[in-house]
Amino acid sequence: MGGRRQFGLRAGRARSPLTVHFVWSLLAAKSASLYPSPRAPARTIVEFCGIIKSNAHSDCGESIMSQRARPLVAERQREIVRLLQEIGTLRIGELTDRFDVSDETIRRDLAVLEEQGLLTRAYGGAFAEGVHDETSYQRRMRQNHGEKERLGRVAAAMVRDGSTIIIDSGTTMRHLATHLKAKRDLVVITNGINHVDALLANQTLTLVVTGGVVRRATLGAAGELAVATLETLRADHTFIATHGFSADAGLTYPSFEEVAVKRAMIAAGEEVTLLADGSKCGRVSMVRVAPLDKLNRIITSPPIPDGEREKIEELGIDLVVVGEDEGSELGGPSASGNGDFVR
Repeated sequence: MGGRRQFGLRAGRARSPLTVHFVWSLLAAKSASLYPSPRAPARTIVEFCGIIKSNAHSDCGESIMSQRARPLVAERQREIVRLLQEIGTLRIGELTDRFDVSDETIRRDLAVLEEQGLLTRAYGGAFAEGVHDETSYQRRMRQNHGEKERLGRVAAAMVRDGSTIIIDSGTTMRHLATHLKAKRDLVVITNGINHVDALLANQTLTLVVTGGVVRRATLGAAGELAVATLETLRADHTFIATHGFSADAGLTYPSFEEVAVKRAMIAAGEEVTLLADGSKCGRVSMVRVAPLDKLNRIITSPPIPDGEREKIEELGIDLVVVGEDEGSELGGPSASGNGDFVR
């Protein structure tokens, strides 16, 4: 220790090549006087310079690397949180491809973010904290607002006066409920408490609200009571919502709570139409609600991948892409006098 202080060296600090050369020369001179054997000073010099080399490459090197890596880790974790807030659910494979890192690196990131209360880990991925794969209702009302309004208007044009329909909960369905004001003598069954005020604005409409436990994420009633109510009813037309749809995966949803309700709605409808904006096409969520061939029609918005379009049409499902042809969409579809949908 005394020798190291004498030459002004401190452990853990890297030295320049000039400094190491100077220390080597001094050590050689000192060791020659202390050790008559020619091998001894060489061993001392090598051992001492090994300390310098080790410190330069480990302490300083690791410090530099950690300083460089730390912002990258923080940036990656912030991006993971942002993606979860936007999409709701992420799989480990998607994240490894996106950030070009290993599975273990992503798992460590998810563990850190879970400890911070920013997400919930699940097998193979993670969900946004609090509502799993769902953002807040208020935020989703603002997302793709114009597209959802057009989807609701087109769907309302398909509703016949005097018919019985089922409307699912969700933000797109809220727009459908708003566009039913001009319809006459409808019976509307819904689990969406957010639709009630819009539906009651129609004085000729009879409203049936399922029981159940209301979920704050969707303002929809779920649970056994809602399912039991729907199992006793039949409707001319069911309008269903979902988090993602594809020809291969079918209708998928991030939460178990409302899946049974959606299945009961599909079973109760003579005709079933999915309302989902184009951002949900090709998206696959955790729970499968039903295969796509349970649907008669999909009302969505562009863009729709060509591969998905072909597969959906092969299933015999009527695919209505609102806004793909702005001229036809603005001039019609419209409702005829009896409420039929006109292409």
